[in-house]
Amino acid sequence: MIHPVGPRHLSVKLGLVLFLAVGCALAIVYVAALPRLESRLVNAKLRELERSAETVSGSLAATNRLLYQDAADLLGSSFNVRVVVYDRLTERALRPIADSSGLRSTDVQRDEIALRAAASRMPASGRTERGDAEYAEVATPVGSDTVVLLSAPLRDALSTVRLVRRTLLIAGSVALLVAWLAGFLAAWSISRRVGQLERAEMRVELFCRHEQWNHPLVKTIEQTLADNAESQLIPPVSRSRLRDQLVQDAQQLLEMRPDKVFDNEPQGRSAKAA
Repeated sequence: MIHPVGPRHLSVKLGLVLFLAVGCALAIVYVAALPRLESRLVNAKLRELERSAETVSGSLAATNRLLYQDAADLLGSSFNVRVVVYDRLTERALRPIADSSGLRSTDVQRDEIALRAAASRMPASGRTERGDAEYAEVATPVGSDTVVLLSAPLRDALSTVRLVRRTLLIAGSVALLVAWLAGFLAAWSISRRVGQLERAEMRVELFCRHEQWNHPLVKTIEQTLADNAESQLIPPVSRSRLRDQLVQDAQQLLEMRPDKVFDNEPQGRSAKAA
């Protein structure tokens, strides 16, 4: 027995399945891929600064201390970075003596990356935040009493990540809508087919319950069975079995071609009787 399945019920289930599948894929990309993209862009910027820092520190090592400001301005414009030169007072205290930004250096006076390089006397790099902006920084010692800091904003890299995130959200929303629509169309197609099967089943049941004994072949067999029953040639039990077999044969015929119950009914019964 086929149970009715509404198209709305199917569209909800199939749409939900596709929605969850697409949503999970987008969530994986959003959670796993975007942070990796951001990390790669930041690391690429840091590697670029590290290469520039080698050149900057070498140039400052060959420059007179009185010309550090001029050197910082030239090197900063050449590498498109901010160059800050510090005097190392102690391991935890630095004094800016040159800054290519042309501004006061109070915002970088206690820069964490520069202090780390001063304390370890080794190059240091990392990502830091000042105000509302984030920066990639590399600091390296120049001699024993000087530290140079290269700082570059991460505005471009983070803008790329935000663009990808926004594009992913828009594309994901469209994909989720398409997934839901695909589920609805698939449900409509399945419901249409199920409806055809339900109608065919109803025709089969109608035929079996109300018309199966009206066929001429069935009437002929019943008359034969009745005549033989009167002559005691066929016992009542055998007659009942023959009637049951006839019903089974009719049902098998209808299962083979349920869509031709009424169109080809006489031909189908004649063929079955033959």
